Amino acid sequence: MLIAKGISLTVTGSSGGDFYVMVDGRDAELTVNDGNTKLAVTAQNGGKLSLSNGTFSRVAVKDDGSSASLSGGSYDEIEGGTGYVKAYALLAKGYAYKEGDNKWVSNANITLSKVTVEKAPFAVEKIYPNSDTDYTGNSAFATDGNITLTAVIKPGTENVSYQWQLFRESDKDWLSSQYFHTVNNATPPGTGQLSISNLPENSSYQYRVHVWSDNGYQCDSEPFTVTRHQHSWTYTASGATITARCEASGCPNANGGSVTIAAPPD
Repeated sequence: MLIAKGISLTVTGSSGGDFYVMVDGRDAELTVNDGNTKLAVTAQNGGKLSLSNGTFSRVAVKDDGSSASLSGGSYDEIEGGTGYVKAYALLAKGYAYKEGDNKWVSNANITLSKVTVEKAPFAVEKIYPNSDTDYTGNSAFATDGNITLTAVIKPGTENVSYQWQLFRESDKDWLSSQYFHTVNNATPPGTGQLSISNLPENSSYQYRVHVWSDNGYQCDSEPFTVTRHQHSWTYTASGATITARCEASGCPNANGGSVTIAAPPD
């Protein structure tokens, strides 16, 4: 067994069967991009894995701040039990798991066996609010309680279906769109819209979109947070000019403008 602690380690091949590597600590990182590599790997205490090739008898990433980015390779087992990061969260963006029968894995929320990591046929590139097509963030304000979210799928593909989901804190789970607000599936394929209205003031919600196609592949977007802001105005006077400014944290439009009071004519 090799313990990588506080170092960055790149493995370029191994011999004599599987070799066990423990990546331990926030400064420890293991990179594998050689197809001849055969390893078993555990990341813990903030350790990081970057695996783009090779054969792995077991990969386990503990849910203690440790992480992984899988963009290739073959895996006999990916641990997904209690105390470990789920398999779906280990994938690099734009990648997915395939089973031995050449089918896309539909449930990567469990321990996986005998899978490969391959480039996904499509992914949710981003979600943008209203008509701001250049937006690349993951949160937005619904100042008046109304907002439209649009998902962008790249590359575009036909026969794509959408289901918008809401995270309900009490259940610690994602609920399908039948439980909230109006959903509109837009055309052409590659986009999907969610119209949200009447959000209560000073509230915040997380949304995501689940996308699937007729080839069996499915994926989820990153969560997108929508907040309805509640203004808290402070008024200051300078001479005959009164200025309003919102002091609430995170206000998207803190400048409330100003008004100048003119003396009445003689």
